[in-house]
Amino acid sequence: MAFDHKQEAQDMVKDYLQPYRARIFYHLSIAGGVLLLPLGLLNLYQHNLPAGVCIFLILAIVSIDAWQMGKGKHPPIPPWIITLPLLLGISFGIQRHGIIASLWIYPVMLLFFFILPRISANCINLAMALTVTALAWRSDLSFNIIIRILSSSLLTIVFVNLILNVMDSLYDKLHTAALADYLTGAYNRRHMHTSLLAAQAHAKRYNSNASVLLLDVDHFKAINDKFGHSTGDEVLRKMVAIFRKSLRTVDTIFRIGGEEFLILLPETGQDQAIQVAEKLRGIIAGKPLVDDLTVTISIGVGEMLRDENIDALLNRCDIALYQAKNEGRNRVCLAA
Repeated sequence: MAFDHKQEAQDMVKDYLQPYRARIFYHLSIAGGVLLLPLGLLNLYQHNLPAGVCIFLILAIVSIDAWQMGKGKHPPIPPWIITLPLLLGISFGIQRHGIIASLWIYPVMLLFFFILPRISANCINLAMALTVTALAWRSDLSFNIIIRILSSSLLTIVFVNLILNVMDSLYDKLHTAALADYLTGAYNRRHMHTSLLAAQAHAKRYNSNASVLLLDVDHFKAINDKFGHSTGDEVLRKMVAIFRKSLRTVDTIFRIGGEEFLILLPETGQDQAIQVAEKLRGIIAGKPLVDDLTVTISIGVGEMLRDENIDALLNRCDIALYQAKNEGRNRVCLAA
């Protein structure tokens, strides 16, 4: 099984509300309980027993879930279960009070979008909109009112999805900005350690290999001093672009220092990693990157050991990198 930590990172942010759903449901359950209790008592006082029972069923569900979540446990009753007593309550309400009872569908739709995964929320809300429309039809409400109930509930679903799309886009941009180097587009050091741990765990679980290339641009300070920092920046951008074209999609580039980079090679032993390193070294040295400026790189190669500390791996690669520099630069050395 191929390891692609970039895909895993994308999967993690697809549902960015997931880490907060329990907290949202907990607070909404408390607020809902406070609001529903007097409403349920009012219905019982008015001898509207069916609606009162439905309200107290909803109140019981949210109270049990809130009580368990307050103790740090998962809610024992799935939140979508409240759909059943809600629809029953709306049905009884439409029969007794007319169209006004259908107004409860709108806050519940918003609730589901924040406490359920988006696909589940859309499915349940669509089913709820159609059910309430059918209930209104059976209650002999006018055709104009029925059409307005259906269209307004569907528009609510559409509008909330549009808002969530914007929120998704903004979150993705913020997430990328937090993990990526603004100059080269490579991932930053913050994301590197997490990715290395994930790659090591994957290699251990599936009995596979993973290797790391630690590389440095030779004489980069001299390039900055002679040609200017803008030229140095362009060298780094062009170099990372070449790396991307030359590597697999599962391979990942990290900028961990000024001119220092790390490349993670999943499913790759040290012999293959050396071949990849030599290929990259040859490509970079083989033609000018900016105008007539040709640069070289030195690379330290290390294969991940199953139970090795990540810092120890980086230290081995760092020693190999300095060995490559001490031996004349523009070369690849294998970590001991």
